[in-house]
Amino acid sequence: MSTTARWQVPTRMEMTGCDVFVGAMPIRLPPFSPRPLAPALARMGAIHFYTVVQRPSPGGFPYVYFDFLPESPEDPAVAFGALLGQRIPGIVQERNLRRLPTKSCWWIGKTAEDKGVESVREFNELWDKRLLLFRHDCRHYTDALVDHLTGEAGVIERVMELKRNDVDAAQRFTEYD
Repeated sequence: MSTTARWQVPTRMEMTGCDVFVGAMPIRLPPFSPRPLAPALARMGAIHFYTVVQRPSPGGFPYVYFDFLPESPEDPAVAFGALLGQRIPGIVQERNLRRLPTKSCWWIGKTAEDKGVESVREFNELWDKRLLLFRHDCRHYTDALVDHLTGEAGVIERVMELKRNDVDAAQRFTEYD
């Protein structure tokens, strides 16, 4: 069973833009990380969030994935710096997807009529790329991007509530890959 859930049912007036989804997954840790670290970080709320925008016209890659992450996530110095509360170089990543992720991905709403993938790229140009774990990271990027696209503020808190109410999802976030 898919955990893709609808946030709200759009009215006919709202159904003009691109579909916007928010997804979550466990944080990828460097290979040297101790196995108990991933579940501990997940319990602290260290979950990787991303945004997916569906292009209005069907084609080969109808979905575009956007996220904000460390520039070198597997570099031990970067990982330790992030855990110690240091600002580290970050990047905004964009990838084309053929399919929407089927696990831990929620439909948030529609973009305003004038917002789409190009609007996300403009937003990304202005985004501060200095990552600070728990203060300016993928969670804040996703919240700000979704607000920019849909006017829907604070979506991460609501996604976390959905995740807390889904026992299977909660289990996935505490497992170490």
